[in-house]
Amino acid sequence: MDQDRNERLDDLLDSILDASPEMVQALECPFCEGSLDLVFTSIQSPRRKTGKWLSLHVQCKNCGWKLIADGLQCQPPWIRKLGRKIQTATGVGNGRPPNKKSSVSRTKVPLK
Repeated sequence: MDQDRNERLDDLLDSILDASPEMVQALECPFCEGSLDLVFTSIQSPRRKTGKWLSLHVQCKNCGWKLIADGLQCQPPWIRKLGRKIQTATGVGNGRPPNKKSSVSRTKVPLK
C-alpha cells in the first residue's frame, strides 16, 4: 500500500473512534465516497475475567472495501447513541443515494 492510502485509512479509523454520533453518520468511503457499514463488537476474553476483546469492522456499501481494527482499547463514544451496528447515510459513490437501486422506467401497456 502506498503512503497516501495508509494515511487515509489511519485518518478514517481515528475519525471513527473519536467522532461524535453526528460526525460518524457523515463518514464516507475514503476511496469511492460510498456509505459505510460500521459494526463494533465486544467479546469477553476467555483468558481474563475482566478483559474484553474489542474490534471494529467497517465496510463500504458501494465498492466493498473493508477495514478491521482489532484490539481496540475502548468503546467509541457514539455507540451509546447510535448502537453497535450502523450505516452512514451520506455516501453517493455511484451517483445514487445509498441503498438506492437503479431501475428502468416502465411504460404501462394496456392488457388485451
